[in-house]
Amino acid sequence: MQRLRNLQLFLFNEDDFPFDYESRTSYTAEEAFEHRTGNCVSFTNLFISLARSIEVPVNAAVLTRPGSVEKEGDLIVVNNHLIAVYEHTSGVAVFDFNRQRREERVGLRLLDDLWITSIYLNNRGAERLLEGDTQAASNFLETAVKLAPDFVPAYGNLGIVRRQTGNIEGAFESYRIALEHQPGQATILNNLAALYQSQGQQLEAEAALRAADLSGATPYVMIIRGNFERADGRPKAAMRLYKVAARMSPDIPEPWLAIARVQLERGRPVSAERALRRALEIDPDNEHARQMLRSLDQPQQDGP
Repeated sequence: MQRLRNLQLFLFNEDDFPFDYESRTSYTAEEAFEHRTGNCVSFTNLFISLARSIEVPVNAAVLTRPGSVEKEGDLIVVNNHLIAVYEHTSGVAVFDFNRQRREERVGLRLLDDLWITSIYLNNRGAERLLEGDTQAASNFLETAVKLAPDFVPAYGNLGIVRRQTGNIEGAFESYRIALEHQPGQATILNNLAALYQSQGQQLEAEAALRAADLSGATPYVMIIRGNFERADGRPKAAMRLYKVAARMSPDIPEPWLAIARVQLERGRPVSAERALRRALEIDPDNEHARQMLRSLDQPQQDGP
């Protein structure tokens, strides 16, 4: 611990080692040492490498608090705060580049070196994304999700890149995987809503936005999961999820609108009409339900 404190004192001494904070610059340890600038990832990489060079087994961790975000148009880029930690007999010592941090650390997630690399690549990808270099951003982010398949922010940023390059199916897949790991992740849901809106899918966009506004602990998450099943050609699985949503909150019309769409796609207009009328019982002024009812033909029999 004393060796680590000495190292920290040296790196934090601006006369001995001037190091400027730059939020959008992620460096490797070698690059951070050379440029004397960078963000928390850069400084943490440098601190860990120097500590390991004197045979002190320091690792990385990420704070469990929500990461900060940057908004670019209707898209959101997720950032994270990385710190160095040393586990010893009395507990865990934390070495944080942000010396001004006043908030309480409610918990840490220890990371292996693949995760450190994935965070570095994610940040580099976000930097390139903000600079408009989508090809470089794609290369960084595709590698990031391969190294850490459960790293949700990387999937969120990858979804943005894929949308911007016209890979709409790939963008939906990125958000689907992200929400499997964190169903109520608000930034992912906001990005998903923007993607739905760009495709003219207003009902799906509204469900994603409502889930984001309510922190994901809602039936709207079930609707979103059903929407993915429906898009993947599994209407029965979608119906099961929509019905769960309807049971969770019988006072909202959205599950019944989703059920009506599936029934229409399955060639069952009578069942679709019943679902739409149920939605209107709950919300008599719901314009989506009224429009869908108007689009139905005169009374028909359901298909097989």
